[in-house]
Amino acid sequence: MVNYQCLSFRNTRTGRTYPWYVTEAGKTRSQLLNSYFEAVLRAAKAGMGVSQMPGYLAKKAIDAGELEEVLAAFRPPNTEFHALYLERRLLSPRIRVFIDFLVEYRFAKHVYVF
Repeated sequence: MVNYQCLSFRNTRTGRTYPWYVTEAGKTRSQLLNSYFEAVLRAAKAGMGVSQMPGYLAKKAIDAGELEEVLAAFRPPNTEFHALYLERRLLSPRIRVFIDFLVEYRFAKHVYVF
């Protein structure tokens, strides 16, 4: 990845750069290092370099043809989430939106209602 202009994320709490899954320890050259996902996404869409970002962040841009996935073979394994909530007549709209988000972006493998 040292031959590519990398767009990287920085952890706001620690100041460390999030590691890339396709490199040997720390061997990237970042053209842009930012704590804001939206800034890195916009830079990638503007053609400033390659970025490794969560699928939910890039999905709409990929679907619209604004971004193209490269190095798909190096995509990290999906993390499995389970959503559990109590069944209620009046489910909070915030909870409903969050569960819909998890399902839409395929984060939640199972949604359980109790």
